[in-house]
Amino acid sequence: MRSVFETPHLADLVHELIVYMAQDTYIPFARGVLSTKLLRLRTVVFPLSSVHRVWLYPPHHHNLVTQFPLTDLVFDLNPSNNSMLVYALRVIWSLRDLRSLTMMLIGGAPVGNDSLVSRIRSLRRSWSCAKLKVLTLRGVFLQQTMAVLPSSPFGTTVEHLAVHLHGPSSNQPIGHTGFQALMDQISLLSSLRELRIWASVSRFEWQSTSTALPMALRALPSPATLSALTVMVTNYHTFSTRSQFLSSLSEGKVDEVLRKFINLSVLRFEFTETKDSSHDSVWWDDTLRVHLPGLRGVVAIEAKITAFGQYITFPM
Repeated sequence: MRSVFETPHLADLVHELIVYMAQDTYIPFARGVLSTKLLRLRTVVFPLSSVHRVWLYPPHHHNLVTQFPLTDLVFDLNPSNNSMLVYALRVIWSLRDLRSLTMMLIGGAPVGNDSLVSRIRSLRRSWSCAKLKVLTLRGVFLQQTMAVLPSSPFGTTVEHLAVHLHGPSSNQPIGHTGFQALMDQISLLSSLRELRIWASVSRFEWQSTSTALPMALRALPSPATLSALTVMVTNYHTFSTRSQFLSSLSEGKVDEVLRKFINLSVLRFEFTETKDSSHDSVWWDDTLRVHLPGLRGVVAIEAKITAFGQYITFPM
């Protein structure tokens, strides 16, 4: 911050900030005077999930953050921390020009009491996320978080969606389940052109693919607008989970669902394999075609292998 004031021309070079917490108390960068200096700032990354103690921030602090003309936000947070979740949503729903949003939800599920739900749902404005085009939702607590949000929390204008899918859960504490809330959000995205899905596949979770993937595809209101679909699959350790995943594609009749997407040019699968695995992209290409027979001559199928343990980013 001192550099910005001592060397004013540096401020014009700042387009993105990664904001780390100062002693787990509050976000330190947003001071009113900075909004007159960082005029080109467009992206802010909030890595908040490492905060373990009680998290506090000054009243109306989000108003300082939203003075910046931000278009891109990244939140890595623990939704079980109610104050942190409320803070993130205040910022998200207060940015009129927000175009890209990434939320990584790890650490724990929100405590879905009536007070929290009422508080959160009072924050969203009618114009919130009205310009959002790119949305990434990840983390094992996505469904539980969706369950406490108001309807259409991320608007209707998203064109590129990346989402972590689990099958519907019957033990959610809130009547309107998070899975249904997620499907409701997807059903509003009439302009969606690209869909990227992280599928949880392991010895215990492979069934979610046969349920969640077809449901998500059927929820899309305008199949003709989708031109690219990528399914990213991890947690492969044994042949049984591979065969179970492939069976889930057949059982879910994914090929029949996808035949309705008349402008889908390519169906991509990204798999995680160990470096010494004999299951390469050729094996996956051939095997996928066997389990998706309805797509022969209709949609190109591509398989990509990523080495197990390699860090992966998924740009839109």
